[in-house]
Amino acid sequence: MGLFKAKVTVTDQSGNTREINGTVSHPSPMYDKSRARVDARNAARKQLKPGEQITGDEIRYSS
Repeated sequence: MGLFKAKVTVTDQSGNTREINGTVSHPSPMYDKSRARVDARNAARKQLKPGEQITGDEIRYSS
């Protein structure tokens, strides 16, 4: 099973940044870091406040 720790950085129009942290996983052994990045960004996108945009991410494999 793929289990990844994700940290997505978002920035608002004033240049203020914040981080959205979480864990993404999938039961498939084919689940890899690139798929985890897409899932983490999609989850973070649902938490964006008006005027914010995703500016970075960090995805790490979690054992």
